[in-house]
Amino acid sequence: MGLKIWGSSCSCDEPQRIIHKRLPNPNPKNFNVVRTVTIGKYLVAQVNYPDCTNYEGNKVLVFKNVTLRKFAKLDTIDPHFCDKHLAPIARFVPTSEGWQMACNFVKLMYERER
Repeated sequence: MGLKIWGSSCSCDEPQRIIHKRLPNPNPKNFNVVRTVTIGKYLVAQVNYPDCTNYEGNKVLVFKNVTLRKFAKLDTIDPHFCDKHLAPIARFVPTSEGWQMACNFVKLMYERER
């Protein structure tokens, strides 16, 4: 995860290369879903990117209007914000506290929209 001031750090326009060394940015085609929770139209997911170095490749992502069924069928999950593909609406630090914060955020959003 890097900071990019102008524009998205999304990698959807970059050609996908086979990378043999671990890089700080995740390969959106190489991931494992660790856990998910759905609250209303929100989905919180912890995703691990084995090729990513920071936080051992773990990301906590929040999606809106994505069912668990649709999420389970994805062959690409890019954790960066982008308007060209399915992208998270929020990310949280991938710790137990970050997971709880993501779930609390989703609960607040769900209650607000009811």
